Amino acid sequence: MTSHDPEPRPQDVDAAVPGCKPAAGDAVADPRAALDPLHATFVGGMADGVAFLAAIRDDGGQIVDFRVEYANEAFGRIVGRAYDQLVGHRMLELSPLWAEGLFDVCAKVVETGRPQSQQSLAVQGGRDWAGRDRSAATLTVSISKLGGGCAIHSRDVSVHQQAKDELFRSQELLRSVLDTFPARVFWKDLESVFLGCNASFARNLGLADPMQLVGKTDFDIHKQADAERYRADDREIMRSGKARIEYEEPMTRPDGTEGWARTSKVPIRDKNGRVIGLLGSYQDITDQKRAAEALRESEEFLNSIVENIPVMVFVKDARTFRFVRLNRAGERILGYPRERLVGQDTSALVPPHEEEHFNAIDRLVATAGQVVEIPEETITNPTAGTIVMHTIKVPIFGDDGKPRYVLGISEDITARKTAEQGRRESEERYRHIIESITNYMVSVQIDRGVAVGATHGPGSVAVTGYAPEELNADPRLWESLVLPEDRELVEENLRRVLKGVRVPPIEHRVRRKDDAVRWVRETFVVRFDEAGEVVSYDVLVEDITEQRTLQSQLLQAQKMEAIGRLAGGVAHDFNNLLTAILGYVEMCKLDLPPELPPEHPARQDLQEISGAGQRAAGLTRQLLTFASRQVLAPVRLDINLLVNDSIKMLQRLLGDDIEIETALASDLQTVVVDPGQIEQLLVNLSINARDAMPDGGRLLIETNNESIDAATAAARPGAVSGPHVRLSVTDTGVGMSEEVRSHLFEPFFTTKGLGKGTGLGLATCHGIVRQLSGHIEVYSEPGQGTMFRIHLPSSSGPADPPPVAPSVPPASHGKETVLVVEDEPLVRRLAVLGLRGHGYRVLEAANGADAIELARRAGNTIDLIVSDVMMPGMRGPALVRELATIAPRARAILMSGHADAAELDTASQLHDAFLAKPYTPERLARKVREVLDAPAVE
Repeated sequence: MTSHDPEPRPQDVDAAVPGCKPAAGDAVADPRAALDPLHATFVGGMADGVAFLAAIRDDGGQIVDFRVEYANEAFGRIVGRAYDQLVGHRMLELSPLWAEGLFDVCAKVVETGRPQSQQSLAVQGGRDWAGRDRSAATLTVSISKLGGGCAIHSRDVSVHQQAKDELFRSQELLRSVLDTFPARVFWKDLESVFLGCNASFARNLGLADPMQLVGKTDFDIHKQADAERYRADDREIMRSGKARIEYEEPMTRPDGTEGWARTSKVPIRDKNGRVIGLLGSYQDITDQKRAAEALRESEEFLNSIVENIPVMVFVKDARTFRFVRLNRAGERILGYPRERLVGQDTSALVPPHEEEHFNAIDRLVATAGQVVEIPEETITNPTAGTIVMHTIKVPIFGDDGKPRYVLGISEDITARKTAEQGRRESEERYRHIIESITNYMVSVQIDRGVAVGATHGPGSVAVTGYAPEELNADPRLWESLVLPEDRELVEENLRRVLKGVRVPPIEHRVRRKDDAVRWVRETFVVRFDEAGEVVSYDVLVEDITEQRTLQSQLLQAQKMEAIGRLAGGVAHDFNNLLTAILGYVEMCKLDLPPELPPEHPARQDLQEISGAGQRAAGLTRQLLTFASRQVLAPVRLDINLLVNDSIKMLQRLLGDDIEIETALASDLQTVVVDPGQIEQLLVNLSINARDAMPDGGRLLIETNNESIDAATAAARPGAVSGPHVRLSVTDTGVGMSEEVRSHLFEPFFTTKGLGKGTGLGLATCHGIVRQLSGHIEVYSEPGQGTMFRIHLPSSSGPADPPPVAPSVPPASHGKETVLVVEDEPLVRRLAVLGLRGHGYRVLEAANGADAIELARRAGNTIDLIVSDVMMPGMRGPALVRELATIAPRARAILMSGHADAAELDTASQLHDAFLAKPYTPERLARKVREVLDAPAVE
């Protein structure tokens, strides 16, 4: 209670001390006895001083002193007396200063019954009302009437004052610390309203005084998106009561740029533990983040350089010489993944002598602390073999000034060393290389329309056979090399150039120093002076002989392809006719009376017709072979065995005046071919050689393995790269001219007289080789004999065993239903008559649409489909696939006199049989029975 508190009513005075029981008279005999135990405990434990005083009056009733009836321990501490020094003693005896004001106040309270309050301040070095020496202090005293005396309630407020002073000083210190703290600090209430901040926070917002922030929210000082995020963070922290420490978040900086902050927020609680706000701080770490990002990018950049540099970079521990780091090039050079290398030395990676060398150099670097360069050293790579390196090793020092690591940089110079070796070899071949260059430049100076000097480049040797010095010394030498029939073209072109006319490239022939004729292309670049006069020109001279040869070969190949298509088409139609001719001849033979003798003209005429048909069928087979349309049965073949088996037969063909020799490779690889094709190649080439050696000679048959690279294959029409088998047939005959060679493989081309040859022998060879994905080359000069080289792709497997020829039983009869599909009426009628004659129920159709309609009506009663391959509208394989859904149990036979590889492959995939035209009714019936009796193919 202070002097400003309202005075209590008189009737309330006695209640100032709860539980007081005043004794009779003016004094309280024992105030402690007047307190019940609860209140006695309460008063005794109070921090404030409490004392009960009894008034002492003189005879006139005037109060002259007070006696202490009760005092708690706090009161004793305040006045500096023990309990037994207080209770029962008179106050004026305890302290003479009692009379200085306090006595009168107590007397007034007793007399009036009105409580009083008073503060007593002791100056420095003075005494208080209790008589103690004290420094400056403040006591608050409240006095209330109690019975015939009074109760004194005293409080030493000097301690509270000191606490307030300390609090003030602490607040000032905290303010000073916060204001000098580099982080931005702020605190908010439950509604995220700012209650304060430090100077750094205020300055960051452009505020002169932190108090200017009080009462504002984030929406007043930040962008909407940022403010909403901050508000959400605040609410979550105050809701959960959990702090968020040093988390990074985006922020908009005061200058409007985007940045990053490292923020911490903790909830503020009252004395009851309830959250009443939050304290936050943040630091602008934008520059730090950018620096870290720049450092990371720099490290990544440097790491990328180290990883992608084409030289080995490695780091070893200077004590153990174990790898600490290794780049990608190091993995390649050492031949091991870095997971195996890091943490290991080279002891298990390289031979002992290499390890000893590496360790010796590492020790020198680590002990001497100096850079060591090894111009050349070798290391054994487990897969690449020996690698030559140029190495530099550098010591990396630690904080103690001693080498801590060994940095190594090794460049793979194997290719360089190989190149140096190659350079020495190439220098020896330099002149040959220069001489083999197939184009060069000629620079010509012009004065008043006349050539006054020419400079030929070094490539002239390859093109003309003459060195540049020879051509430069004799200006007319180049003109003399041009073939006479081409000189007019060259001279006219030169006249136009000298007139300043821009001319296109020209092509002409020159005769080399070695008398060989070469084709060249000249491309002119003319230079003019300011007046528009020609002052010089350059000519690019290119040897295009090979290019023109390839063009000629391409045209020849295209011509042969066109002829092959024509021949195949002719053979297809011819085979249909031969099928009808041979078939009806066979039917006529069956119709002849049995008693007709063999020498009867009818039998003989039919036999002649049949023989002529068979010879015609042989011609069509050769045409189909040339056109690559014949049906094949390829096996893996050893050509050497076939050559040896064919020698006797070939000797009979050639005659005794021609000697046959062989030179067969012992390790010859196999080829996948139809043996009949190779036999036909040997026979046709041997017959061609016999015709070229009318007076006898020698025939050489050779075999070899060879590998054709991509460049060689590109230069040979029809060739493919890879391993090959070469079959060569060389004769010592009359040879042939270039004109004859250009038509050599054309069908019906022959150098024999009229009626002495079909002209299909070499054309058939060309067709066979082309069908086998090989190529054929011819080398021949008049009077020099001829060599045919056949190149066939080889196979790595062993040769297949020779097949056993099956016996041919007579055709059996049957009762199954056969659907015959053939667009040629004569052939269709022949097939129908032949099958019906063998007991079969036959349905016939002229095309695929009719066959499908018939099959739908017949349902699933069809047992076999016999179809031509080449038909208008729908081809045989496609028809068989379509009928598989209509007549699923029906098997199929495909027939053709002209079927390409794609059609036959399709038939094979469908598990269909194939019958080549021309055929007879007997062959057809036999094939039908064979297919129907064969086990089902899953």
